[in-house]
Amino acid sequence: MTKILVIEDEESVRANIVERLEAEDFYAVGAENGLVGVIWARENRPDLIICDVMMPELDGHAVLNLLRQDPLTATIPFIFLTAKADKVDLRQGMELGADDYLTKPFTKVELLGAIATRLNKQVAVAQESENKLEELRRNITDAMPLELLNPLNEIFRFSRMLIEEYDSAKPHEILETAQNINTSALSLHRLLENFILYAQIELLIKNPEEIKSLSKCYTLNPSDIIIKLTTERAQQNNREEDLLLEFVNTAIRIGEEDFRKVVEELVDNAFKFSEAGTLVTVKAAVDNDDNMFKLWITNYGRQMTPEQIGSIGACMQFERKFYQQQGLGLGLVIAKRITEVHGGQLTVQSSNSKTSFVALTLAWDRFVELNDTNTNGRYDVGESFRDRGLNNLDLYLVNTESNAPAGSACTSISDVDGVEHIFCPVPKSGKYKIRVQFRQQFNRATQAYALAWWTVPVK
Repeated sequence: MTKILVIEDEESVRANIVERLEAEDFYAVGAENGLVGVIWARENRPDLIICDVMMPELDGHAVLNLLRQDPLTATIPFIFLTAKADKVDLRQGMELGADDYLTKPFTKVELLGAIATRLNKQVAVAQESENKLEELRRNITDAMPLELLNPLNEIFRFSRMLIEEYDSAKPHEILETAQNINTSALSLHRLLENFILYAQIELLIKNPEEIKSLSKCYTLNPSDIIIKLTTERAQQNNREEDLLLEFVNTAIRIGEEDFRKVVEELVDNAFKFSEAGTLVTVKAAVDNDDNMFKLWITNYGRQMTPEQIGSIGACMQFERKFYQQQGLGLGLVIAKRITEVHGGQLTVQSSNSKTSFVALTLAWDRFVELNDTNTNGRYDVGESFRDRGLNNLDLYLVNTESNAPAGSACTSISDVDGVEHIFCPVPKSGKYKIRVQFRQQFNRATQAYALAWWTVPVK
């Protein structure tokens, strides 16, 4: 039976809606305020939620925001009830992820029609997800035998060479052959490891309680993982000079092993599908607007079409018959799945526009004051200095038509030192300006600073 949660603070309205729904064979439950509704939704996972906007303690917008942040309730269809059809109010709800609105008073036909539309759409979304999952299974089933045979054949070939030439092979030849066997064995091990991990993730997605437990996992020093993995991969590919790193260190809500796997797969793809001599940039930052940790990994290899990007969930390696890199493409799917079960989002963008790099550096000094005990205006032995603090400046690269930080192409925001630095790709045809913002005063009301910038065309 379809479960519907009705969150409405007016008892008569709530009882009336519940009664109408029960008459249509729905299992309907009423909650007298937003807090009770959120708790019941998390514990019981209804099929649909109907919620009033204007309520004391926790209004409808706050309810929706909390539920959308929880992986257990993020996809539940949500219909707002409102006594006013204000455009700003409607837009705010839709931006938070509401599926529909009903304006009071509404008829039984309108209520049931809105519910039927949302439930039918949810069924269609679920079916589409199942179709993509089935396509993924089919692609893996088709490709797995070949993927297993490739490294196995290499192991057999090189081991046969050792057997046949053991008495005549030179030490360096034996070493080279052993290294090739080891490389193939590692490739086979990683392929099997990814296949098992993917199966475990798909089982995890179907277990809400296990997903909920992930919210207790943290990585305290993500930059340590980023530095170690990216430098190792750059060295393995003989591309140390192609790697550019920019990062901050902050605790993030994802387990260390999961975060390591995401970074590993994305960085591997960045090097695998780009040529030596082209840049691979890895940037980590915290977006102060939404308090989200964001990781950008950029390479300059072959372009992907929108259709190819959309088929990532289907685990298809793009244009494989033209390119010889091995792999199911499963690593990218695993990175996407891990990110999503932790409440994040992985997006892939591709552009064929010509690109340049812009580098900006902003520097300024702390305000240090001399304790001039003899008032002679200079430092003497025995005197000391007093730290008056460091003003906080932010650095933005914004479009020439905008002054708003929210529309910045690149930003550098830090509270810990007197330097901000930006290094990011921008289209050659773009027009930008540099903006320095005095965000927080700790000493004097004005702050002198030094600013340097330059641009470099991509190879």
